Amino acid sequence: MSDYGKGAMASPPDPRDFDITKTDEYISTAATANPPDYDVLPVPPLYYQDGLPECYAFAGARLTANLQRHDPKVGRWVSLDGHRFAQIVKAHDGIAGPGSNGRSTLSAAQKYGVPVLNNPAVHYHVGPYYRVPLNIEVIKTAIRAFGVLIFALPWPESWDHTPLSGTLPPRAGAEAGHMFTLDGWRSRGVAKAANQWYRVGGPNWGSKGRFYIPWHEVTTHGWECWKALDVPGEG
Repeated sequence: MSDYGKGAMASPPDPRDFDITKTDEYISTAATANPPDYDVLPVPPLYYQDGLPECYAFAGARLTANLQRHDPKVGRWVSLDGHRFAQIVKAHDGIAGPGSNGRSTLSAAQKYGVPVLNNPAVHYHVGPYYRVPLNIEVIKTAIRAFGVLIFALPWPESWDHTPLSGTLPPRAGAEAGHMFTLDGWRSRGVAKAANQWYRVGGPNWGSKGRFYIPWHEVTTHGWECWKALDVPGEG
């Protein structure tokens, strides 16, 4: 495998998981058809993972930043510390070794919050979190209703070499669990996604960290998809 950091695991089944399709906002959004193309706007920032197996924390940080985009205390996107958040998740999840899953990541974000970069005393929390069924129209509706989602699957080595177009090569090679964010879709049968492997002035991957994943990869190989809601008054 390459030196790109991964580190995702599948959350074990749990009947207590909340289903996002049961929420009022999802139901009201589903009353109108999903458009051919869609982007979450404004576009949340990308984070750089530094090659460490902390994808779950950086994906969770981007989801949390998406919730805080209207924060009146900063008037701009908050910069969150994925590395410190990874330490928080690992102290919380009870899983031996590196890596974690979506449920543990959002549970830690809800209980402890995601620390602000260079100001670790300040943490931004998420509210209730929901599992998103791995169905194309459900995922589209959830993105339209709630914004950025986190998603995990077994990532093949061939995808480490995604070109500047952001089009994933055919699945090949050894696989490792990886988590990233979904923030839109295109009519050509792909979801719009973002990785944590790009830094301005530093290493590039894909289309400046962004890529397009075919929907059949999402529904056939996907492990899990999650969304957390905002905490009123925090942002």
